[in-house]
Amino acid sequence: MPDRSTRRTKRRPYAAVLFDLDNTLGDRPAAVRRWAEEFYFSQPGLMAQVERKDAVNQIVEWDAGGHVFAPQLFEKLVETWPFVRESAEELVKWHAVHYPAAFRPEPVMSRTITRMMRVGLDWGVVTNGPPFQSDKLVALGLEKIAGCVVISKEFGKGKPAPAIFQEALRQLRREPGETVFVGDSPAADIEGARKAGMDTAWLSHGRKWPPELRPPTHTLTRFADLQKVLGL
Repeated sequence: MPDRSTRRTKRRPYAAVLFDLDNTLGDRPAAVRRWAEEFYFSQPGLMAQVERKDAVNQIVEWDAGGHVFAPQLFEKLVETWPFVRESAEELVKWHAVHYPAAFRPEPVMSRTITRMMRVGLDWGVVTNGPPFQSDKLVALGLEKIAGCVVISKEFGKGKPAPAIFQEALRQLRREPGETVFVGDSPAADIEGARKAGMDTAWLSHGRKWPPELRPPTHTLTRFADLQKVLGL
Protein backbone atom coordinates (compact mmCIF):
# COMPACT_ATOMS: atom_id res chain seq x y z
CA MET A 1 0.00 0.00 0.00
CA PRO A 2 1.44 3.45 -0.91
CA ASP A 3 2.14 5.80 1.98
CA ARG A 4 -0.18 8.71 2.74
CA SER A 5 2.13 11.21 1.03
CA THR A 6 1.97 9.34 -2.29
CA ARG A 7 -1.79 8.88 -2.11
CA ARG A 8 -2.52 12.57 -1.45
CA THR A 9 -0.06 14.25 -3.77
CA LYS A 10 -1.39 12.21 -6.71
CA ARG A 11 -4.80 13.80 -6.24
CA ARG A 12 -3.98 17.29 -5.00
CA PRO A 13 -1.22 19.86 -5.42
CA TYR A 14 -0.38 19.85 -1.71
CA ALA A 15 -0.57 17.36 1.13
CA ALA A 16 -0.47 19.96 3.92
CA VAL A 17 -1.26 23.60 4.62
CA LEU A 18 0.23 25.88 7.26
CA PHE A 19 -1.53 29.09 8.20
CA ASP A 20 -0.70 32.40 9.79
CA LEU A 21 -3.26 33.40 12.43
CA ASP A 22 -3.92 37.15 12.63
CA ASN A 23 -5.44 38.59 9.44
CA THR A 24 -5.39 35.14 7.85
CA LEU A 25 -7.48 32.67 9.86
CA GLY A 26 -8.87 35.42 12.09
CA ASP A 27 -10.06 38.95 11.32
CA ARG A 28 -7.85 40.95 13.66
CA PRO A 29 -9.26 44.46 12.93
CA ALA A 30 -12.78 43.23 13.71
CA ALA A 31 -11.57 41.63 16.96
CA VAL A 32 -9.83 44.84 18.03
CA ARG A 33 -13.04 46.80 17.51
CA ARG A 34 -15.03 44.24 19.50
CA TRP A 35 -12.78 44.38 22.54
CA ALA A 36 -12.55 48.17 22.27
CA GLU A 37 -16.34 48.40 22.41
CA GLU A 38 -16.46 45.96 25.31
CA PHE A 39 -13.90 48.06 27.12
CA TYR A 40 -15.87 51.26 26.42
CA PHE A 41 -19.08 49.88 27.91
CA SER A 42 -17.19 48.70 31.01
CA GLN A 43 -16.07 52.27 31.81
CA PRO A 44 -18.81 54.63 33.08
CA GLY A 45 -16.37 57.53 33.27
CA LEU A 46 -15.31 57.06 29.68
CA MET A 47 -18.91 56.74 28.53
CA ALA A 48 -19.73 60.03 30.24
CA GLN A 49 -16.87 61.89 28.60
CA VAL A 50 -16.33 60.39 25.13
CA GLU A 51 -18.66 59.16 22.39
CA ARG A 52 -18.47 55.43 21.70
CA LYS A 53 -17.40 55.83 18.08
CA ASP A 54 -14.67 58.29 18.97
CA ALA A 55 -13.34 56.10 21.78
CA VAL A 56 -13.26 52.96 19.65
CA ASN A 57 -11.58 54.76 16.74
CA GLN A 58 -8.98 56.18 19.10
CA ILE A 59 -8.15 52.74 20.52
CA VAL A 60 -7.86 51.32 16.99
CA GLU A 61 -5.46 54.15 16.12
CA TRP A 62 -3.35 53.49 19.21
CA ASP A 63 -3.27 49.77 18.40
CA ALA A 64 -1.66 50.61 15.02
CA GLY A 65 -2.51 47.28 13.48
CA GLY A 66 -0.81 45.37 16.27
CA HIS A 67 2.51 47.20 15.99
CA VAL A 68 2.02 48.77 19.43
CA PHE A 69 2.23 46.35 22.36
CA ALA A 70 -0.52 46.29 24.99
CA PRO A 71 1.54 47.93 27.81
CA GLN A 72 2.30 50.95 25.64
CA LEU A 73 -1.28 51.14 24.37
CA PHE A 74 -2.78 51.16 27.85
CA GLU A 75 -0.21 53.58 29.21
CA LYS A 76 -1.31 56.00 26.49
CA LEU A 77 -4.96 55.23 27.21
CA VAL A 78 -4.87 55.99 30.95
CA GLU A 79 -2.75 59.08 30.33
CA THR A 80 -5.29 60.41 27.83
CA TRP A 81 -8.38 59.28 29.76
CA PRO A 82 -7.58 59.65 33.49
CA PHE A 83 -11.19 58.83 34.37
CA VAL A 84 -10.62 55.18 33.38
CA ARG A 85 -10.89 53.14 36.60
CA GLU A 86 -8.06 50.61 36.24
CA SER A 87 -4.31 51.09 35.97
CA ALA A 88 -2.42 50.31 32.78
CA GLU A 89 -1.06 47.13 34.39
CA GLU A 90 -4.57 45.94 35.29
CA LEU A 91 -5.80 46.69 31.78
CA VAL A 92 -3.01 44.67 30.19
CA LYS A 93 -4.25 41.64 32.17
CA TRP A 94 -7.85 42.40 31.15
CA HIS A 95 -6.79 42.67 27.52
CA ALA A 96 -5.03 39.28 27.59
CA VAL A 97 -8.39 37.66 28.36
CA HIS A 98 -10.89 39.76 26.43
CA TYR A 99 -8.97 40.47 23.22
CA PRO A 100 -8.48 36.81 22.17
CA ALA A 101 -12.11 36.08 23.04
CA ALA A 102 -13.19 38.82 20.62
CA PHE A 103 -12.24 36.74 17.57
CA ARG A 104 -15.07 35.15 15.60
CA PRO A 105 -14.94 32.39 12.97
CA GLU A 106 -15.68 33.61 9.46
CA PRO A 107 -17.95 31.22 7.50
CA VAL A 108 -15.60 30.98 4.51
CA MET A 109 -12.68 30.08 6.76
CA SER A 110 -14.68 27.41 8.56
CA ARG A 111 -15.93 25.92 5.28
CA THR A 112 -12.44 25.81 3.82
CA ILE A 113 -10.97 24.07 6.87
CA THR A 114 -13.84 21.56 6.85
CA ARG A 115 -13.28 20.75 3.17
CA MET A 116 -9.54 20.39 3.73
CA MET A 117 -10.12 17.89 6.49
CA ARG A 118 -12.66 15.93 4.48
CA VAL A 119 -10.14 15.30 1.71
CA GLY A 120 -7.37 14.45 4.18
CA LEU A 121 -5.17 17.53 4.01
CA ASP A 122 -2.98 18.01 7.08
CA TRP A 123 -2.87 21.52 8.45
CA GLY A 124 -1.55 23.65 11.26
CA VAL A 125 -0.82 27.17 12.48
CA VAL A 126 2.42 29.13 12.77
CA THR A 127 2.01 32.48 14.52
CA ASN A 128 4.07 35.18 16.10
CA GLY A 129 2.86 36.43 19.45
CA PRO A 130 2.34 35.57 23.12
CA PRO A 131 0.87 32.34 24.48
CA PHE A 132 -2.67 33.78 24.39
CA GLN A 133 -2.60 33.26 20.62
CA SER A 134 -3.95 29.81 21.48
CA ASP A 135 -7.00 31.47 23.05
CA LYS A 136 -7.76 33.04 19.67
CA LEU A 137 -7.86 29.56 18.19
CA VAL A 138 -10.33 28.57 20.89
CA ALA A 139 -12.54 31.50 19.91
CA LEU A 140 -12.23 30.51 16.25
CA GLY A 141 -13.17 26.90 17.02
CA LEU A 142 -9.85 25.58 15.69
CA GLU A 143 -7.81 24.63 18.75
CA LYS A 144 -8.95 20.99 18.88
CA ILE A 145 -8.70 20.25 15.17
CA ALA A 146 -5.39 21.86 14.13
CA GLY A 147 -2.67 19.34 13.48
CA CYS A 148 -0.10 21.62 15.08
CA VAL A 149 0.11 25.08 16.61
CA VAL A 150 3.52 26.76 16.90
CA ILE A 151 3.58 30.10 18.75
CA SER A 152 6.73 32.21 18.64
CA LYS A 153 6.88 33.15 22.34
CA GLU A 154 6.54 29.50 23.31
CA PHE A 155 8.87 28.13 20.65
CA GLY A 156 11.59 30.73 21.19
CA LYS A 157 11.87 31.99 17.62
CA GLY A 158 9.42 33.83 15.40
CA LYS A 159 8.66 34.33 11.75
CA PRO A 160 10.45 34.87 9.41
CA ALA A 161 13.06 32.57 10.99
CA PRO A 162 13.00 29.27 9.06
CA ALA A 163 13.19 27.31 12.33
CA ILE A 164 9.61 28.06 13.36
CA PHE A 165 8.27 26.84 10.00
CA GLN A 166 10.47 23.77 10.20
CA GLU A 167 9.10 22.97 13.65
CA ALA A 168 5.55 23.00 12.30
CA LEU A 169 6.57 20.71 9.43
CA ARG A 170 8.21 18.37 11.94
CA GLN A 171 5.04 18.20 14.01
CA LEU A 172 2.92 17.50 10.92
CA ARG A 173 5.50 15.00 9.66
CA ARG A 174 5.52 16.74 6.29
CA GLU A 175 8.20 17.94 3.88
CA PRO A 176 8.47 21.57 2.68
CA GLY A 177 7.89 20.58 -0.94
CA GLU A 178 4.45 19.11 -0.23
CA THR A 179 3.27 22.04 1.93
CA VAL A 180 1.94 25.52 1.19
CA PHE A 181 2.04 28.38 3.69
CA VAL A 182 -0.84 30.88 3.77
CA GLY A 183 -0.33 34.31 5.32
CA ASP A 184 -0.79 38.05 4.94
CA SER A 185 2.66 39.42 5.79
CA PRO A 186 5.05 39.56 2.81
CA ALA A 187 8.19 39.56 4.97
CA ALA A 188 7.25 37.45 8.00
CA ASP A 189 4.95 34.91 6.35
CA ILE A 190 5.78 34.64 2.66
CA GLU A 191 9.50 35.36 2.65
CA GLY A 192 10.00 33.27 5.78
CA ALA A 193 8.09 30.27 4.42
CA ARG A 194 9.88 30.53 1.07
CA LYS A 195 13.25 30.37 2.81
CA ALA A 196 12.01 27.28 4.62
CA GLY A 197 11.38 25.66 1.22
CA MET A 198 7.61 25.91 0.99
CA ASP A 199 5.28 27.21 -1.68
CA THR A 200 3.40 30.27 -0.50
CA ALA A 201 -0.06 31.82 -0.80
CA TRP A 202 -0.23 35.52 0.02
CA LEU A 203 -3.56 36.90 1.27
CA SER A 204 -3.24 40.40 -0.15
CA HIS A 205 -6.21 42.21 1.45
CA GLY A 206 -6.12 44.51 -1.59
CA ARG A 207 -2.46 45.50 -1.20
CA LYS A 208 0.29 45.50 -3.81
CA TRP A 209 3.18 43.11 -3.43
CA PRO A 210 6.45 44.79 -2.30
CA PRO A 211 8.64 44.88 -5.42
CA GLU A 212 11.84 44.27 -3.45
CA LEU A 213 10.70 40.78 -2.40
CA ARG A 214 10.43 37.64 -4.51
CA PRO A 215 6.74 37.13 -5.44
CA PRO A 216 4.64 34.44 -3.72
CA THR A 217 3.69 31.21 -5.45
CA HIS A 218 0.02 32.22 -5.27
CA THR A 219 -1.77 35.50 -4.55
CA LEU A 220 -5.19 35.35 -2.89
CA THR A 221 -7.47 38.37 -3.05
CA ARG A 222 -9.77 36.71 -0.51
CA PHE A 223 -9.60 33.66 1.72
CA ALA A 224 -12.04 31.72 -0.49
CA ASP A 225 -9.45 31.76 -3.30
CA LEU A 226 -7.46 29.21 -1.30
CA GLN A 227 -9.94 26.48 -2.23
CA LYS A 228 -8.89 26.69 -5.88
CA VAL A 229 -5.19 26.63 -4.95
CA LEU A 230 -5.80 23.45 -2.93
CA GLY A 231 -7.98 21.81 -5.58
CA LEU A 232 -11.00 21.65 -3.30
